[in-house]
Amino acid sequence: GSARTNACGSACGSAPACVQTMGLDGRCCCGYFVDGLESVACARCSRRQHGRCVGVHSSDAFFSEHTCPVCRCSTVDPFLVPHDGDDGACFAVGLTSRAVTRTHDPEISLQWFLSAEQHRLLLCASSHTSSSPPPLVLRAASLLCPPKGKKRQQRWPNATQLFLNRAPLPIVHYDPVWDGISYKDRHLDEPVELPMHLLRVGQNELKVVFSDAAPHAVAVQMMRRRTVDDIRRQVVGEGTLSYDEALRRVLQVAGSSDDDDLVASAKVLSLMCPLTRMRISTPIRSSRCSHLECFDLDAFLQCQSAARIAKWACPICAADALPEQLRRCSWTARVLEDGAFRGATEVQVEPDGSAAPHVAAAAAISSARKRTVDEVDDLGDDLDVKVQQVGGRADDPIELD
Repeated sequence: GSARTNACGSACGSAPACVQTMGLDGRCCCGYFVDGLESVACARCSRRQHGRCVGVHSSDAFFSEHTCPVCRCSTVDPFLVPHDGDDGACFAVGLTSRAVTRTHDPEISLQWFLSAEQHRLLLCASSHTSSSPPPLVLRAASLLCPPKGKKRQQRWPNATQLFLNRAPLPIVHYDPVWDGISYKDRHLDEPVELPMHLLRVGQNELKVVFSDAAPHAVAVQMMRRRTVDDIRRQVVGEGTLSYDEALRRVLQVAGSSDDDDLVASAKVLSLMCPLTRMRISTPIRSSRCSHLECFDLDAFLQCQSAARIAKWACPICAADALPEQLRRCSWTARVLEDGAFRGATEVQVEPDGSAAPHVAAAAAISSARKRTVDEVDDLGDDLDVKVQQVGGRADDPIELD
């Protein structure tokens, strides 16, 4: 009946004491309704959260770019995407810091209903005979809320223990390390795929026991696995810049100068991938990158697929490079396909956007080799002179006593 005040200090309607869920019913991740309170909307799904719960306030610079815990957990691993859309994939989400007490280990309980059809889909996916991972999984993920520096890495609260329907679950969690100044995260934690033999049709419960004052968002979601080819098709199909857009980017970078009093000069652009040291096949860079250099799409995706903890960062500037942020550069692709640049590893980009093979590096190497040969010849001539000065010849044998 009467309004209650939750742990974040907001007056909210009633909510279960031990269960924290956020669905489409207008609840925040703390389990209480958002009506009439200062709230922030997710830039992706438009769900609203209490600003205090997610650590975002209207005065923050990134207020309009806020991403809710559900969407953030969905992007922990780009090879796993929500099954049946964001809304149908999320079963439960909770906020750990709202359950902290001083009398016992804090814990939260996430409860959800698994239908017979959902259970059948998961069972069929887990029983496939292929050696590859199952194409459909029910997964629990956890992140800091709010993230430090907008990081999306998986992070379990310190000393986390998980129990699925009262059975303990193993997790991959590394405690922060002390560097002499502060504790630093290793960014090696992994989400947990909930095993089928512990799931049941009907009500399920995931209990999270932890010892960490920092707030974390924990979400249980049904995820569909994607392949490298799936992401490649997404990037090429949705992330390709038109030639005019790519040319404007080239003019913006190549035509700029650090000094306003100086005329912009030509820039050298490498056509070699920094990951493979081979010529680029499909040139891409992140929308967050400010440089003109590209890297190879296939090499980048293979590196992310092979890594235990994929970083999804630009290999040149370390900017975020999630699949939806990757852009294929049509200007660089045209240069790579142009017969005039066949075999070239570098091109010279003029301020007007035109390109020509860059030969300065090869000329410098040739000049350096010529100087080395000339120096050796001069050294040999000096040796002949010194030998003749002592009454011998350079080709006389040396006799040993």
